[in-house]
Amino acid sequence: MAVQTLPAQRTSTTGAARRPDPRAASSWWAPLAAACLVACVAHLPVTAEHLHEAPYIGVLFIALEVASVVLAAALVIRPTALVHGLVCALGAAALVGLVVSRTVGLPMMSDDIGNWAEPLAVVSVAAETVMTVGGALAVRAVRADRTTGRRIAPAIVVGALVLVAGLLATWLAADAEAAPAAGTGAPGTSMDMPGMTMDMPGMQGTVPTGAAGH
Repeated sequence: MAVQTLPAQRTSTTGAARRPDPRAASSWWAPLAAACLVACVAHLPVTAEHLHEAPYIGVLFIALEVASVVLAAALVIRPTALVHGLVCALGAAALVGLVVSRTVGLPMMSDDIGNWAEPLAVVSVAAETVMTVGGALAVRAVRADRTTGRRIAPAIVVGALVLVAGLLATWLAADAEAAPAAGTGAPGTSMDMPGMTMDMPGMQGTVPTGAAGH
């Protein structure tokens, strides 16, 4: 009896040792992790501004950033169907919030209505679209187990490309939004001195009355 049970135990041990990596069940885990990180970084430059102008939006941005980082880590460690589903739900919720803010508007955020071309918003929409669509496709793939055994390296390469492209786009978008703010004072420089105010472009000035007779 002991001789007959040994092969079964050995087979069971071998099967446990060869358990497939959960990351091989879907090729989406790395691109989705990159998209989560891009969505987080794209919201960082405007979080402080929204905390001041519309505090509840700033808090929601912080919650989105934290959730994105947590889900990105979960995708790398153990990308289950539940994790992919949460990524899909987070991306969809963020997209719905942005669409509402640009259409009917949100409280304390009426200036965002119709502002579809905001550079950082465009980057966010791209990342959150990847999260939504890719997360939904990944849930189906993981549950059906259709891609089990795929190599992990290609997913890592695609994820790295998505991350680099997303971070570069975020940097360019943040720079584009900062440029108009930095140049607001350049066209019409004004000088205020005791008894003298000058508007440089039109060379119109107010001179003290005592100097008019000279």
